[in-house]
Amino acid sequence: MKKNRMKKIVSCMLSLSLAGAAFFGDAAVARAEEDVPQAEGEWTPGDYEETLGGPLEEDPVSVTVTAPGGDFEIGDGFVAGAGATSTNRYYEYSGYYAEPVKSYLVPASDGDFYRVEYLEDQNSIVVETYDKQFSLIGSRSIDVELEYFGGFYAGSDAYYFLFGASNTEEDDAKEVYRVVKYNTSWVRQSKVASVYGGNTYMPFRAGSADMVETANYLYVRTCHQMYKSKDGSRHQANVQLVIKKSDMTVSDSACEVTNVKYGYVSHSFNQMIALDGDRIITADHGDAYPRAMVVGYYGTSADKGKIHTGSTKWDLSFTYSSNIAFKGETGANATGAMLGGLEVGKAKYISVGNSIWQNDNYKTNQTHNVWLCINDKGSLTSKAISYLTNYEEGAAKSVSNAHLVKISDDSMVVLWQEKNRYDYSGGYTYIYSGTPVVKFQYLDGGGNPVGGVRSMEANLSDCQPVVIGGKVTWYVTNNSEPVFYTLPDPPDESMIRAYVTRLYQVYLDREPDAAGMEDWVNRLMTGAESATQVTAGFVFSDEFKSKNYCNDHYIYMLYRGMFDREPDDAGFADWQNRMLNGSSREAIFMGFAGSEEFKNLCSEYGMEIGDPIDTPQYGTIPSSHCQYPGCTQDAGVAEFVERMYVYALERESEPKGKEDWIGRLVSHESTGRQVVFGFLYSDEFNGKGYDDERYLLHLYKTIFGREPDEEGRQHWLNKLQNEGYTRMDVLNSFADSEEFLKLCNRYGIPVGDRI
Repeated sequence: MKKNRMKKIVSCMLSLSLAGAAFFGDAAVARAEEDVPQAEGEWTPGDYEETLGGPLEEDPVSVTVTAPGGDFEIGDGFVAGAGATSTNRYYEYSGYYAEPVKSYLVPASDGDFYRVEYLEDQNSIVVETYDKQFSLIGSRSIDVELEYFGGFYAGSDAYYFLFGASNTEEDDAKEVYRVVKYNTSWVRQSKVASVYGGNTYMPFRAGSADMVETANYLYVRTCHQMYKSKDGSRHQANVQLVIKKSDMTVSDSACEVTNVKYGYVSHSFNQMIALDGDRIITADHGDAYPRAMVVGYYGTSADKGKIHTGSTKWDLSFTYSSNIAFKGETGANATGAMLGGLEVGKAKYISVGNSIWQNDNYKTNQTHNVWLCINDKGSLTSKAISYLTNYEEGAAKSVSNAHLVKISDDSMVVLWQEKNRYDYSGGYTYIYSGTPVVKFQYLDGGGNPVGGVRSMEANLSDCQPVVIGGKVTWYVTNNSEPVFYTLPDPPDESMIRAYVTRLYQVYLDREPDAAGMEDWVNRLMTGAESATQVTAGFVFSDEFKSKNYCNDHYIYMLYRGMFDREPDDAGFADWQNRMLNGSSREAIFMGFAGSEEFKNLCSEYGMEIGDPIDTPQYGTIPSSHCQYPGCTQDAGVAEFVERMYVYALERESEPKGKEDWIGRLVSHESTGRQVVFGFLYSDEFNGKGYDDERYLLHLYKTIFGREPDEEGRQHWLNKLQNEGYTRMDVLNSFADSEEFLKLCNRYGIPVGDRI
């Protein structure tokens, strides 16, 4: 892990449970901006008393938050830039709704790129140029032309800024939206697109803005708080604008109240837009009409610059699907969910975000998971909704909102950041704390997972990641200069096949069979299993276990398979010592799997190590002679059982009896102590009528594998004849010894409890 070159402050963000009341529309008059309940807060180091809205707005919760300070570890894969200072850290809603995105990255020529960010504290826009090494090579400032910054869009041959102004007088002559065009040399063009009145009291209120272009038109999807309605409320809803790029005239707009059949969503707490050929695709986060995540498209041709087919607001066709439905009353602002991304795949429309569990406990649920919705292009209502995370309510982890990045028609990636549970006197919430972890899942063009969920030490921000130089790239600031991150590449099937092939060659000593190869490759490519799980599948397969490798050759095979090298003397001796001290083969495997060497090997093949496998209480036990060529070591538990016959019963084993004892040990039905007892208290042994001295001789040979030393013999004989010890007492004492423990460890056998 690397540390930033600047001092960082760890901020804690608290997310609230659902509130039941609305502050927009239907049942309530919109409050002033400063009264909008917030669901987040930042603290510098120290203890703070903070009153937060509870499950109901009249039920505040007072908590004390301790925020650590010092050097903030920002993770791997970053480059610290040298640009303007700001704070764009985290990808979250502000309360129950989104707000305009303030930071952007734009690919330029020759591998260079631009950072475009609205600096709220300066009320200006900075445009910085970086080279492919993330070095700052130029900077300029752009004016904010109206009261509010709404958004930015990088078109194919021009750049566009969206601004807005309040209209508290509800004046139809007041300019409320302005779209300003810059050429690719960042020279402002004289013509601007303006919307006057637009049924807009406050632009961008409780929502965001997104833009997309066709050859001739720019489509802007945003939101507003509207003029006061007959019920005395100023409701909030989405807005659709269409701008003709050549002369910057407003070609069409939808600012009036209609319903969802006409593309109108109220309240719309986030807005997104995309282009699919000649079709404009939209996504809205609705809390009332409808109360769902809504994906839809207009019925007109996108490059005709019209969403209406006639002169009235009703002359409009909109096809839609209500995807993620929310619990709660219509118009209750708290939905427990966020909309994070919308993209167009090959035959699907793909959207992502996060949500609490939408069940009967929705008012108090706190834990969020990342959802993925796939709508069929031909029939939007034909949809598949799945979750990329599965944290149960109250789990140690929760998630941020999710970004969706389109790499190509065949490849996308979803990113989210983990949050940690924070308990306080009134309950629990989730905050950003400790080492930042970003998780990501690649998808194909149909929205199907490619490879497993992977992770990196990083932060997210409101900067939508983009592809720069073939890498998914974004940046984060935290009262600092920008810190740039790049995402590891998606799994390469050829590399996955190469890894699986070597598993067959190393562990099974053969080439892959076709069916097996496809099965293992599919597990890795789809993320059904991680590299650790698949490797364990080979190491603990019946085929591998049937080779009965001794401890030394088992360790040797792990070196070859998981480190791709021969053992070094010191390392090999350390693993040997661990096994002699009782570590099971599964525990040794996980020691290898948790190493940096295995992590690096997996990275070479484009794979994630994944979580540890479950290690059983007792591990795998070799049952017969080691089959490694030329091995002269003992024959596993078969040798342990044979010594029982030879030393306890003074004869060779019979096949059926020996097989039975081996089976008991391998299946962990019997421990080492129980097997010794089984022989020394068998009818056959008892029938020999041995005296105490002869009994001790057999104990030494059976348990220690040696003749008794004179001092030890006298000690135990005295225990039996003068101190009241029973023969069972002595057997248990022998089995409790370090000598017997090492013998059992050599064979991978648990000693077991006293009898």
